[in-house]
Amino acid sequence: MAKFKLKKPSKRQPARLRYKIEKKVREHNRKLKKEAKKNPKSKKNKPIQIPNECPFKEDILKEVEAVKKHKEEERQKRKELAKLEKQKKTEEKKNNPIVMDSLVANAEARGKVHDAFKGGDANNDIEFGKDRQQENSLKTYYREFKKVISEAEVILEVVDARDPLGTRCVQVEEAVRESGKRLVLVLNKADLVPRGSACVGAELLTSLLGNYCRNKGIKTSITVGVVGLPNVGKSSIINSLNRSKACNVGSTPGVTKQMQTVQLDSKIKILDSPGIVFHTGSDNDASVALKNAIRVGSLKDPVTPATAILQRAHKQTLVDLYCVPPFNTPQV
Repeated sequence: MAKFKLKKPSKRQPARLRYKIEKKVREHNRKLKKEAKKNPKSKKNKPIQIPNECPFKEDILKEVEAVKKHKEEERQKRKELAKLEKQKKTEEKKNNPIVMDSLVANAEARGKVHDAFKGGDANNDIEFGKDRQQENSLKTYYREFKKVISEAEVILEVVDARDPLGTRCVQVEEAVRESGKRLVLVLNKADLVPRGSACVGAELLTSLLGNYCRNKGIKTSITVGVVGLPNVGKSSIINSLNRSKACNVGSTPGVTKQMQTVQLDSKIKILDSPGIVFHTGSDNDASVALKNAIRVGSLKDPVTPATAILQRAHKQTLVDLYCVPPFNTPQV
């Protein structure tokens, strides 16, 4: 009679199944680690375990409790001392005239920028305009301007070569000086002045900024902010320094609407800011229009600026330049 032997199943697994199981295990462990990072559990010290057979078990436990209590009292004392020292320093700062003077100076510097650009004073008003859209856009420009001032170590104020004194922002200059930032005046649009050329002084300005990068013989990175009235050529200055078109430019004011960042090289980063128009004292639409700082279409009274132009220019020059008949007043 023949005997049959049952064949036991093999314990070996196909490689494909083994790899699949290993992959599932890895994914599960990765998921557990991710959840553990999201919800970290505080590590608690394990209690001291003393065998019951120890004859001095109660004494040891009492000693451990006493040490814990002493440490907790020491921690509370250090916490109270730190709190008292902090209060003492705060009172000393309040009573120290030097610290108070510096705080007042910083507050005044911030207030000057705020008043100059937000209209906090009757003699220092921004030309917001009547409609809500213009007011909102000017507030946006003000916020972008504050970003440039706060993030930059060096401020380039761009002025028009045709009217250097008229296109300077006196309030901004005072605020920059009092904040401790370096201020550099850049004379732009020299090509619009007789005997001018395309770009003079770009290498000198680049070399000056390179010198500001050196701090005690060590080259450091700096951020340079470019500020000024609308249409004085802030973006053009950046393009000249960058040797390429990095910022949009135009013949009308208001092309730059928010802060733009341009990396000039590995050490110098330039921040372009939108121009803001503000009045001081007896300034009016005529003076702002002559600076080309606002759009001509937004003028309420075009006759006054035209009269101011006629007082400065020769009538015959205007007649020859624009091919118009002789006139005596802006209307005729």
